Amino acid sequence: MASEDRVLLVDDQPMMGEVVNRMLGAAGGIVLRVVSRPQEALAAAREFTPTVILQDIEMPGMNGFELLDAYRADAELAEVPVIMLTSVENAEAKARAFELGATDYMVKFPEAIEMVARVRRHSLVRRQALARVQRAAEAERARNPLGFGREPLPQCDIAIIGGGFSGLMSAAQIAAAAPGASLGVFERRLRPGPGVAYGACDGEHLLNVPAARMGAFAEKPTAFHEWLEREFPGRIGASDFAPRALFGRYLLETVVGALGAAGSRPRFVSDAVVHLERHAFGFELLLASGRTVLARGVVLAVGLPQARAPWRGVGGDALATIPRKLLVDDPWEAGALEGIPADGTVVVVGSGLTAVDVVLGLRRRGHRGKLVLVSRNGRFPLPHAAAHGAPPALDAAELSRGPREAFRLVRRTVRELAAHDHDWHGAIDGVRPHATKVWQAWSTEQRAYFLRRLRPYWEIHRHRVPPRLLALLDAERAAGTLDLIAGSIASMAPVAGAEAIDVRIDVRGKGARGAVQAHRAERVVNCVGPVTSVTDTVDPLLGSLFRSGMAVGDALGLGLRSDAEGRLLDAQGAPQQGMRLVGALRRGELWESTAVPELRVQAAVAAGSLVRELNLLGAATAATSA
Repeated sequence: MASEDRVLLVDDQPMMGEVVNRMLGAAGGIVLRVVSRPQEALAAAREFTPTVILQDIEMPGMNGFELLDAYRADAELAEVPVIMLTSVENAEAKARAFELGATDYMVKFPEAIEMVARVRRHSLVRRQALARVQRAAEAERARNPLGFGREPLPQCDIAIIGGGFSGLMSAAQIAAAAPGASLGVFERRLRPGPGVAYGACDGEHLLNVPAARMGAFAEKPTAFHEWLEREFPGRIGASDFAPRALFGRYLLETVVGALGAAGSRPRFVSDAVVHLERHAFGFELLLASGRTVLARGVVLAVGLPQARAPWRGVGGDALATIPRKLLVDDPWEAGALEGIPADGTVVVVGSGLTAVDVVLGLRRRGHRGKLVLVSRNGRFPLPHAAAHGAPPALDAAELSRGPREAFRLVRRTVRELAAHDHDWHGAIDGVRPHATKVWQAWSTEQRAYFLRRLRPYWEIHRHRVPPRLLALLDAERAAGTLDLIAGSIASMAPVAGAEAIDVRIDVRGKGARGAVQAHRAERVVNCVGPVTSVTDTVDPLLGSLFRSGMAVGDALGLGLRSDAEGRLLDAQGAPQQGMRLVGALRRGELWESTAVPELRVQAAVAAGSLVRELNLLGAATAATSA
């Protein structure tokens, strides 16, 4: 907080400037500016930013009461303390001054010690108020560094739907390619970081890709690790799994820097796009708030919709009587895991990466009770290798023959690696460079077989967790504080007189036919992840696109159909001009479409393609030409 007191004196008598200057100058640390024409006082105050205004009442052209009223009507000056310093000494004048917002009233000429004391006191109050405003602004910038607000541009060149990695990197790439383009970025829920992955996590949730491969731009894959070295020298290695929240910070700084370098100022809007349709201008977006936005082009960069709660079909009539706070549909919703008794039992449906994050997050929050995880396969993801060198080169043609042949090749490679004292991780990583081409080479029937029979095994090997986290889970299981069950929820019912649920679980596996486990839980948490089929979603925007024929799901419902440049395909299979798809909703066509190494390439390709298609290079923007 600045210690300097800044006083603006408004008085038409030159002698007053000399007198006040002597009084305040002797005290030191007070900067004085004198204005003799009251008509110039407003402009002078805005430019000088005083901590106190001293002014007379009786002045030619504009008296002190009129000037005081003008201060209080001005947004910049309304809170500045004003001391009336005048020869007018009567109760009526004082009353009127205070009614109009005067802070203090002195009759000419007070003793210097009194004037200095009053100026010091009112300046201190003003500086403290300014410091509070500054702290609040800094907190808001930390909470909302991109400046998300509620008011969209009425029209823009490109609307980007989604404020996670895919959406923000699409904005950065478009800004770099077409600095003059007007952009609107729409995110339905404001979080501390970008998207669910980096905005709903706590400080200990870790990435699942080593830091050296997480650069936001494909041409700079090590940029994230370089950023970590600048911010936290020597603390996080290139092969380490850094906290997701730190990646969120890096991503925001990178995007803000890229936008600033391009001179681009997108409008970031905290609102959901619920409907999209063709318009003479290009597209019309309807927001949840009821506002509409026109855009020449659209980038759809939303994640996969959350699956509906797995208990919806098993609770029967009893489900309606269970208090809603006991059933957590979305664990990433703000406050979703608040209020759980420290010793209470929590049933988690799912055992993948989301479940691992939720379980470890609960423990970090001080939860000590029993944790029961139930999933179809009853398996955790497998651990990353500490290091295994470059992955072996696998035959893409053999992988492309079909899922059975591909898995035989992977098993054979695992045996070969083991014969040379290498672990299995290299075999899985050897598939990744070919994953998209292999997926596209398989027939719909082969893909369906993979999803039905082999996907669970692929998921736990491909989407791995850092070994130290898995060690924590194994220690919990050994201590009996965590159960991992292969099975499904059979029934749920409220417990009379208690905030708890009786949960019955059908257990699967060898020797478990007909077995049922009963648990009394203080919470049941949905961690099954995204929907199995996007065509079954209740998401309003996707539903709108399906109904209008502007989008169509792939044959297996994994995502939306698009071409190689991300053009969204309509119900007739024709590419949608002016529309691009980036992110996880491309998984039906690409399979690998969730990790940063794939998404950064998608964003660059889609941005460049859309900018060229809309002829935005050097063109007038929608905002300036409208």
